[in-house]
Amino acid sequence: MPKVNLVGTVIKTAPARSIALVSVDGGPPMPHLIGSTVSAAWTIVAVNFDEITIRSRDGRAAKFAIHASDSALQPIATGSVQTPSIASHPQRVTAFPTPEMVEAAIKEFESPAND
Repeated sequence: MPKVNLVGTVIKTAPARSIALVSVDGGPPMPHLIGSTVSAAWTIVAVNFDEITIRSRDGRAAKFAIHASDSALQPIATGSVQTPSIASHPQRVTAFPTPEMVEAAIKEFESPAND
């Protein structure tokens, strides 16, 4: 499993357009949509306001959330995650993306394709 750090999320009305700002293996935060790969074998399958779910090619899944004590992504469930949902948790979002990161993510996914 890659070392993943969830920097923040941009939630859209259409869940497929929600954006996760994710840093992988110490790299810079990059915007990812549902279906985006975060590494060769792992894909984002759900983006919620303070957590994401990723799934491997072989079906393994992991759900991660931002914790108040640590802004690094920590697994809260692994195995077969069927329907990602936001579980009640006493320590919720304390780390937010900067306005610049949000603007860059929105611009990235709302600009017309260049192909």
